[in-house]
Amino acid sequence: MFALENGAPGLVDVTGVSLFDFITGAETRQVYRQLLSRVRQGERVAFPFRCDSHEMVREMSMIICPLDHGRVRFESFLLKATPRLVLPSAGMPARIRVCSWCKRILWRGEWQYPEFAIEAMKLFDPLHSPVILHEICEECSALLSVARPEARGTNHFD
Repeated sequence: MFALENGAPGLVDVTGVSLFDFITGAETRQVYRQLLSRVRQGERVAFPFRCDSHEMVREMSMIICPLDHGRVRFESFLLKATPRLVLPSAGMPARIRVCSWCKRILWRGEWQYPEFAIEAMKLFDPLHSPVILHEICEECSALLSVARPEARGTNHFD
């Protein structure tokens, strides 16, 4: 099983756990909600996706099939796994945190505008290949909390 092979035994049996506990990012959750709506109306959906690790680029395929009583079945298949050709250097973080709202980048404890962070981090140096994570910085989270009172105290949305 993919979970066991990749050191995640806790993901082998996730019965009774919400799918959305495993999906990060409001945009990605919305896409899955729309796909599930189509599947629950009887449509089968299939799409390619990536499931990369620090060392590997994994090209995969997902099929979501309708079952009885509004249930669905997810099937995923590994199509191709390729080692990353360039790994981050010792001075470069393996992951870069980017605010999904203002697009600033967290670098050394401060949210900086991209042009400054890119220069400081030498992002376009061909020897670096960081993973980019999208999230929401504290300032944008505070602004969104004012606009959406139920979102206070969190920086992720359903």
